[in-house]
Amino acid sequence: RHFEAALQQLSRAVELDPMSLAIKMSLGLFFHYSGKTQQALEEYHRVLEIDPDFAQALIFEAHAYREAGEIEKARESAMRAAELTDGRPPATVALATAHAAAGDPERARWLLDKLFQPKDGRFVSPTYIALVYAALGEIDLALSVLDRACQLRASELIWLAVEPLYKPLQGTEKFRQLLQEVGLAPRMREQLTLGNLRFLQGHDHEQVRACKVFILTVGTPLDEAGQPRMDM
Repeated sequence: RHFEAALQQLSRAVELDPMSLAIKMSLGLFFHYSGKTQQALEEYHRVLEIDPDFAQALIFEAHAYREAGEIEKARESAMRAAELTDGRPPATVALATAHAAAGDPERARWLLDKLFQPKDGRFVSPTYIALVYAALGEIDLALSVLDRACQLRASELIWLAVEPLYKPLQGTEKFRQLLQEVGLAPRMREQLTLGNLRFLQGHDHEQVRACKVFILTVGTPLDEAGQPRMDM
């Protein structure tokens, strides 16, 4: 992992475009996935000071609050995001996992049912369902759903190795197999390139941009001299 290199690149991006909410969000995501929860919250707060109704920032703020143990704040942010997005899956997951952390599995499972039967009939990535199962402590079910996500090449799997909610899964042999399948097993990270991430084939620009942040966070492509490449 090359967290320092990732931070340098993101800090440079902030210098070049200090008003970009997307860049501020990416910086918050970097801190979130590198385990620096308070710093992630600071970045999300900066975004929300500019745009209080930025749903994506509210969603990740909710996740960060949950990781920080501030469960009621997590629920408040997630509920606001759910209102703004009419209960779209990312907000539903943020709220369900906050309920699970609050010791309210009934509400979490009620929201989980909504993911299985979305009101607009749209496809819901299995990774969203896996996150809720993991938060509920349903390890086997979470792993089973992640296996399905691998079969479908779900783009969200780029975060598999660093997602905090997957920590309870990390000691299992199945999870190690999933990391291998996605290309995130420890020995493979140094060899990652954009081309290796076949799960992103056919996905949109925002997912590719997230992939670039991901590569710097969990495995930077190396040049011929074995040094981290910064020309992506």
